[in-house]
Amino acid sequence: MEGKFYYKSNYYFQLTLISALCIVILPCVAAITCNSTALGLITAAVTVVCFLVLVYAAARVPCWFTAGRDEVMIQKLFRKTVIRYEDIKDIEVSNEFINTLMLREGPYHLEHIVFLTKNGRISFTSKTRAMMMEDGRPMPFEDGLFEQLRMYITKQVRTGEL
Repeated sequence: MEGKFYYKSNYYFQLTLISALCIVILPCVAAITCNSTALGLITAAVTVVCFLVLVYAAARVPCWFTAGRDEVMIQKLFRKTVIRYEDIKDIEVSNEFINTLMLREGPYHLEHIVFLTKNGRISFTSKTRAMMMEDGRPMPFEDGLFEQLRMYITKQVRTGEL
């Protein structure tokens, strides 16, 4: 079983704050040191574009998982986590509905999966856009990606309940 999911980076707020400071400071430094207003404006434009790209990337960090016969491998950008089924004691899956007021971000579901293993807790979060009914209420969130993964792993283990 394979799947792809997205999550919001833990460093989203810090990245946004540092980028905002750079948008203010870098153009001023460039304009003053080179004695050129045009260079300051160009630096401001480049900084804003970089800021938008970084914030978008931090809001949607791509992750992949591959579940085989003996283990599940979850990859976040450059970090891989391999969890062998024999090490899993329990799997908890939960979700929550988030209705945001931010511009260009609609309501979404956060789905959480926690692997309780012999070595400790390993958790992942997936962000899924919520579908809305005609009356404005969110549609029920059923059988999310992590719930499907939990059911797949449970079938593979076949030695009782996880």
